[in-house]
Amino acid sequence: MLLNKTNNFPQETIDPELGKIIFRQNSRAKRIIIYTRPEAIYVTIPVGAPFKYVTEVLNGFREKMLQSKRKLSICPINLSFEIKTDLLNISLVSGIKSNFFLNDKLIRPILPSTKEFPSDSQEVSLCMLISPPQTIFTTGRTQIICPQKTDFSKKEIQEWLHKVIEEILRKQARSYLPIRLQQLSKNHDLPFNNISIKRNHSNWGSCTSNKKINLSYFLMLLPSHLIDYVLLHELCHTREMNHGEHFWTLLNTLTNGKAQSLRKELRKYKTSF
Repeated sequence: MLLNKTNNFPQETIDPELGKIIFRQNSRAKRIIIYTRPEAIYVTIPVGAPFKYVTEVLNGFREKMLQSKRKLSICPINLSFEIKTDLLNISLVSGIKSNFFLNDKLIRPILPSTKEFPSDSQEVSLCMLISPPQTIFTTGRTQIICPQKTDFSKKEIQEWLHKVIEEILRKQARSYLPIRLQQLSKNHDLPFNNISIKRNHSNWGSCTSNKKINLSYFLMLLPSHLIDYVLLHELCHTREMNHGEHFWTLLNTLTNGKAQSLRKELRKYKTSF
């Protein structure tokens, strides 16, 4: 059993196989919703759901959650790490200074426990590496310059570097994806109402009934032709909300008959690094 049979839900628990599980009760939830993330599994529960029932549901999805955890397992980051696509080139190099730099800009804080912050005018904070986002997306080499004695085996170093790289992805996604989505929308006469870009591991994108398109910033890990496939997929949902025959006919038309082959190729990638 994952949980104890008590009347109150804990805020979180630790499972020997699944790791940390965080529970959230939501008055608007009509069913149990499970999200797997690298740091934890998040479970949204309808108010009043019996504890025993929640336990049974989680145990029933145990194997799928384990599979998801394996897919999202954190890749170790060291000087051999690189993300290289036709839009991105992120790598780590060893430097001669005692601080971390993003290209020529100092990154702060170095670790969550850091008490003193550098005052260099060229510094960039972790929460906003480059602000505001560029209005025109440009590709280029992004280097994270690390102190020579960086201990990449430390958990806190790994977690911090993942956050830095995710902020780079977020910034580039906000620079590129809205512009590209607008181009494809105009080219194919498939208007949308709004766009949001989030840290989403469960899917590459989605489209609501009011034509709001949600995109994961992990899309930036894909080659550009697969990014276009995902954007076109969501734009097609502005006209066809399901995955029926009309939807695939439309998407096939917009991808020169390659919808299924692109879909198959996309499955080789994951929303993590």
